[in-house]
Amino acid sequence: MARISGFIILLCLLLGCGTDEPSATRVMKNMESANASAVTKKVLVGWNEPISSAKFGLAPNPSIDGKTLAEVISSQKAGRDDGQLCSACHNQNDAQGGYGVPVAKNGASPNLKPTDMVYNKTWVGPGGWAERFVKNSTKPANVKAVVQAWIDNNYK
Repeated sequence: MARISGFIILLCLLLGCGTDEPSATRVMKNMESANASAVTKKVLVGWNEPISSAKFGLAPNPSIDGKTLAEVISSQKAGRDDGQLCSACHNQNDAQGGYGVPVAKNGASPNLKPTDMVYNKTWVGPGGWAERFVKNSTKPANVKAVVQAWIDNNYK
């Protein structure tokens, strides 16, 4: 009888241990959860906020770092690695992709606001220039990332 009682106690202990999750498993689950939330955290950028490549987990890039999206889009400053202004291709005489601001080639349009109509669209909202820009395979990836971060920030 003592032998059966000991066996029952041992069996109960083993079954009780089986319901607890090993601590190594809990640690791994916590790490996976932390990694998942870090990956899904969006970077947000404002229209007049200085851009930082580091904010996107990228190496410093003097072509765009310290500039604002407003300065780049309005061709006050270049944001591309090749140094071209947006108005080099999007101006009053050359509206590539259907987009051209009323300035000369390489001219700046410092008063351009994201809500201004340019060829029947604004930069904000569904179907606007910002959405078209990020979907365009010919645009520089670093500038597309910044425009997407601005969209994710509700065009603020």
